[in-house]
Amino acid sequence: MKDNATFFVLYSLTSCTDMCGQIPMVGTATGKSIIEKATKELAYRNQTLDEMAGIESIADAAGKMVQARELTTTEALDLSIEKLGDNGRFYNTFSTDHSGATDFVESAMRHGVAADAQSVVDLFMAQRMV
Repeated sequence: MKDNATFFVLYSLTSCTDMCGQIPMVGTATGKSIIEKATKELAYRNQTLDEMAGIESIADAAGKMVQARELTTTEALDLSIEKLGDNGRFYNTFSTDHSGATDFVESAMRHGVAADAQSVVDLFMAQRMV
């Protein structure tokens, strides 16, 4: 998986426990932007994706603490999606091929934003044709 892959996203910025409930939103995002958004959110809590993954720190030859291994892009993306969908929120990604677009619009329909999702798909497909 490349971090520059593009996805259709169905998400909420609010929690089901918030007074206003979940407010569904639709759009597109690259793998890189998803990882960056989750990394920023984790930084507010003084956490990292590596810590979320449970990767231990070890001492190198100079005694400096370093990560035992690097996260793969796929692992970082999966953890980022999990992070952005925590605390009663949701964050769903869909591939930008025909079946992903269909699933995206159908899922958006269950959240009452099918027309918005279809607009996102139409715009994305029109830009792809150019």
